[in-house]
Amino acid sequence: MGKAQLCVVKGQYEKALSSLQQMKLECVDREYWRRTMMSRCLYELSMAEDTYLATLQSNLSAFEQFIRRHKEVFEDKQKAHLNFIKVLNLLLNQTKLQPLNEEINRILKKERIVCKLWLLNKCNIEKQ
Repeated sequence: MGKAQLCVVKGQYEKALSSLQQMKLECVDREYWRRTMMSRCLYELSMAEDTYLATLQSNLSAFEQFIRRHKEVFEDKQKAHLNFIKVLNLLLNQTKLQPLNEEINRILKKERIVCKLWLLNKCNIEKQ
């Protein structure tokens, strides 16, 4: 897990993604972390190359299904991850010329969400 995290910090998203895909985690909490990191890597890669976009969309859909199937995780944690998925999907469907989606603003300001600082950064970058 540390190797993948270090690769993300260094901007080596393909290397991080490869490491994350090879992980087999039995703990649901760690699986949440792995899938969140994979989504972040795929988002970064899709911003550089459109070839990753379909993979990201598929990954987000599978992540959402995973969350809904695993009820043993606290509801707050489920909601925070579902909000992360929702914001990423909204960002993907937004063009640079549009003002930031009101739904994105509402979620980031009022809802529980994982990777909030990263998402705020992505929102600011996408609008410049």
